[in-house]
Amino acid sequence: MMAKEKNNDKEFIQFSKLQRGEPKPPRKNQMDKFRVPETDLTVSDNFINVTTKLPGVNSNDLTLALTQNSLIIKCLNNKEAYYTEIKLEEQIIPQSALAWFQNNILNFNILKQKRSNVQLGSVDIETLRNELDQTKHNLQRSQEQFHAVQLEYQNLMVKGKKEVEQQIDTYKVSVIKKILKTVDNFTLALKSALNIKNKDMERVMVGIDLILNELLDIIKEEGVNEIPTTGMVLDTTQHEVMDCVETEEYPENTILEEYQKGYMYKNGIIRPSKVKVAVAPKKKKKK
Repeated sequence: MMAKEKNNDKEFIQFSKLQRGEPKPPRKNQMDKFRVPETDLTVSDNFINVTTKLPGVNSNDLTLALTQNSLIIKCLNNKEAYYTEIKLEEQIIPQSALAWFQNNILNFNILKQKRSNVQLGSVDIETLRNELDQTKHNLQRSQEQFHAVQLEYQNLMVKGKKEVEQQIDTYKVSVIKKILKTVDNFTLALKSALNIKNKDMERVMVGIDLILNELLDIIKEEGVNEIPTTGMVLDTTQHEVMDCVETEEYPENTILEEYQKGYMYKNGIIRPSKVKVAVAPKKKKKK
């Protein structure tokens, strides 16, 4: 399964599940047309990173295979052909594999077995990766269900356009609420990593950040908008007060801080923003 994101005409691809087992290499009479791409392999305490330059190809031309001790890269189109087998020479965690393709460069990261229990603050990396894979699977299934609902919409036009649109909106909101739970988890993971100065962790967080942005782009495309908070005046239909601070610095009911982001769909609230607001100081009683 591959997920795609386009940003400023750049195509990012995250490979959530790589092919397992030994793929067949090119035949002997075909080897002459295959070139070995320029590849750089870096091994750190926790990660193995492979960077491969593949000019003249795109993501659809790529075939990746991961075995117990090697990464196999094969690319083939009408103009270019590449093939290489990279020995990893380390015990690895296959389910932690993460790769993306940008500007004709394939980047591949994977955790080493001996450091599989690395912790990201209070967040376990392997748990996050499992949640990433599950989220991608859920996203694909949700998009398929959206398509099925749209087909049903066309078949039910005779029953009234407004009624069908309400059914679709209700279903979309229920799916979006599930996606938002994962968005919250990834947001907390990124916040917990801000104070950790570790290049290996930064590489992992790049992949998590891409998936988080992809999730946010998907719900925005469905018409979901964030509820504005900090600096705004409290609106009890959109904001849920979690804390109050007595202050004369700000007008009463000014929102000072956002604890959890809220979202709205069309004219309805999916969930309110959880906020801290300013209140006027209590007047002291005269003795």
